[in-house]
Amino acid sequence: MSERFIGLDLGQKSKHQVAVLDGMELRGKPFAITVTQAGVEQLLRRATEGTTDRVTFVMEPTGMAWLPMAARVSAAGHRVYLTKPQKQSDLRKFYRRHTKTDVIDAVTAGRLPQVDPSGAHELILPTAAQMSLRYDVRLRARYAVEVTKHKRRIHSLLQVANPGLMEALGEHRFTKGCMRLLREHVDPSKVATGGVSILNKIFERAMTKRDEIVKRVHQACIDAHALYEPLRTSGRMPIDLVHHQELVNDELDDIDRLEQRIAKLTSRIEAQYLVIDPERTLTQLRGIGVTIAATIEATVGDVKRFRNAKAFASYCGLVPRRKKSGETDPAMPITKAGQRLLKQNLYLAADVARHWDPEFAAYYARRFKRGDHHTHIVVALAHKMANRVFALLKRRSLAPEGQVAGATAAEVRYILRDPDGNEVTKLEAREIIQRKYARAIVDPQRVARERLRKTGEAPAATKMSGCHFDTTALSARASTDGLTNLAVPKAIDDVLKTLLKRCGHDSGDVPQTPLEST
Repeated sequence: MSERFIGLDLGQKSKHQVAVLDGMELRGKPFAITVTQAGVEQLLRRATEGTTDRVTFVMEPTGMAWLPMAARVSAAGHRVYLTKPQKQSDLRKFYRRHTKTDVIDAVTAGRLPQVDPSGAHELILPTAAQMSLRYDVRLRARYAVEVTKHKRRIHSLLQVANPGLMEALGEHRFTKGCMRLLREHVDPSKVATGGVSILNKIFERAMTKRDEIVKRVHQACIDAHALYEPLRTSGRMPIDLVHHQELVNDELDDIDRLEQRIAKLTSRIEAQYLVIDPERTLTQLRGIGVTIAATIEATVGDVKRFRNAKAFASYCGLVPRRKKSGETDPAMPITKAGQRLLKQNLYLAADVARHWDPEFAAYYARRFKRGDHHTHIVVALAHKMANRVFALLKRRSLAPEGQVAGATAAEVRYILRDPDGNEVTKLEAREIIQRKYARAIVDPQRVARERLRKTGEAPAATKMSGCHFDTTALSARASTDGLTNLAVPKAIDDVLKTLLKRCGHDSGDVPQTPLEST
C-alpha cells in the first residue's frame, strides 16, 4: 500500500484546505477545516481512514498558521513536513500553469516530498522556550532595521538643511553629542554666527578628536549658512527650517523609542538564552556574543536534522551557486537562498573573529595579500564559522547520550589555536595576529592605496609635523620589529609626493625609510 500524504493549504483568514493522497493519487475529494478542536478531529479522522500506519502531513509555512496544526498532528504521533515556498510554487505551476486555487495548492503540497524530497524537510517541533526566543530575536532584528531607516531619513533631511553636516560628523554621527546637536541646530545659522562655543557645550569632553570634530561641524554650518543666507534675505528660501527641525526631532524620538525596546529585548533574550544553553556553548567562539548565539539557537533548533556541516552551511546560505555545464564549472557568487538572519549574524561574527582567532586571521591575511575583496574573504570566513558552530552544537547534542567519548555537555568547549595547531590563550592569540597578520604588515601598499582613496590622507605610518617627515621614530620602531631592510613602498611614495605638492614643496624623491609594522 502506498504511503499516505496529507497536503494542507493553510489560510490565515480562511479555512484550511486538505487533500488526502495515497502516494501521488488523490483519495476522495479535498475538504476544508477550521482551526478548532472539531476541525482537528475531522482532519485526523479523514487522514487515517483506511490505514494504521503513520501519516505524513505536508504544509507550507504560511506565517505562523502552521504551528497549531503541526503541534496537534505531531502530538497524535504523525510526521510533519514543511515545504519550501518557492519549490511548491514551481511545482504548482508545472501542474497548472495558469490556474491557482487553494485546493490545487493542497494537492501540490502533498506531492512535493515525493517529487523532490529536498523541497521539504521534516519538522522537529520547537519547545516553548525556543519559540519565545525565536520571536524575540526576530523582533529585535526588525527593530534594528527600523532604526537604520530612521537614520537614513535624517540623513536625507540634513542633505537639504545642512549639506555638509553628516560628513563633518563622520563616524560620530548619531552619538549622544550628535543627537543633541540635531535636536537643536538643524538650522545652521545659529552655530555659524554663535561660534564654536555652542558646539563645545554640546559635545562631550571625552569624545575622541573632539576639537577636530567641532572645527569640521562649525565649518559645515558656516558653509550651509552662506549657501542659504541670500535666499533667506530675499524671501526665496525653498524650505522651512523650523519644519525640518520638527521632522528631525520626530525621527530622533522614534530612534529613542526603538532603542529602548531593543535594550529591553536584549536583556530578555540573554535570560532566555541561558535557559536553553546554561553553559553558553556558542559564546566560546570568538566573535559570537549572547545576541548572535541566541539567534543561532532560536533559528537552528535541533542540529541533528542536518546530515553534516555542508548541509548546515547550505541552510545558513553560506555556499556558492552552481552553474555547471559539461566541463565548464565557473566560480559563482554566494547563493541568495538560505536563512537570511543566520547569514547576516555569521558574517558579522566572522568579521570580528578575524581580529581574535589566529586561524581566521591567517586565512584573511593570505587572501588579502592575494588581492581578494574584503567582503569575499569574510563570507568565506563566515562559512568556516558555520562549520565551527555546527561542530559545537553537534558535540553538545551527542554528549548527554554518551556518544562523545568521556564528554558531558559542560565539557564541550572550543580551544583557541594558532595556525600550527598549538593551543593559545586569548591574549597570546591577539599578540600573534598583531605581529603577523595585521593588514598593514601583510600588504602595506594596498592599505596605503585604500586609505588614500577613502580619506585622501597619508597612511598613519608616516608622521608629519607641518611638512616635515618625522622619520627618526619611524626608523627606530621598524628596527625594533626587524624591518630595517624594508623601503617605503611605491604607493606610499606617491602619497607623500602628493602631500608635498599640496604643501607647495618640490615633489622630489621621498626619503627611503623603514615601514611601521602596525
